[in-house]
Amino acid sequence: MAIARASLILANQTASAERSVIFLRTDMRIITIILWVASLSACSAALVPTTNNPDEKVAQAKWLFEEKYRALPAEKLLNEAKEIYIKENNNIGLAEFNRVYGLFLSSHAVNKYQSRYIEKGFLEPGVTYENRYSKSIEYFKRTEQVYIENKEHDSLTNIYLLMGFTYSKAGKVNESCLMFDKSIDENNIFSKNNPEAVIKLAGFPSYAAFILDTKSKVGCKV
Repeated sequence: MAIARASLILANQTASAERSVIFLRTDMRIITIILWVASLSACSAALVPTTNNPDEKVAQAKWLFEEKYRALPAEKLLNEAKEIYIKENNNIGLAEFNRVYGLFLSSHAVNKYQSRYIEKGFLEPGVTYENRYSKSIEYFKRTEQVYIENKEHDSLTNIYLLMGFTYSKAGKVNESCLMFDKSIDENNIFSKNNPEAVIKLAGFPSYAAFILDTKSKVGCKV
């Protein structure tokens, strides 16, 4: 439409050829800018490059909801990644999707879009704003099973920590404390099997000290 409009104007112009060319170039530059903006809008998240790699989609989604608080494009990327993992029968990929989706549901980004999710709901079936914390735990538990089967004690250390934080957000202190204890147990097993591994946490001499401090803050008996 812009090109046709430019042709019509140029046909009625009495200016010099040089001026006409400048006008056309200006119009084309506008067209280019419009197309560039449109291409960004077509991108699933606008701030991240388009990719067909499900691992990259999950990583991009995590960045979007953790760093930019952009829940909607993050959820779309996670949904796309899940579909690819299912199509490829990629259980390891699905485990990572479940872990990150659990994080997503308990994130500040979702809280920020409270009214949107209350009205429209989530892309994942059965998830509502009201049950987001319990659903977050469900997704973490799906990942937990894969980690147990593969004896990934370092990953179990992390997933129980995340479950502890989510239970705490849901106001379930007892369950939260139990998860923190399980995180310590898994970390002890991992450390025993990998004595060369060192976990460094700013402000804490050990992982156990970090968990002890965390339990105290959420109201656990320590």
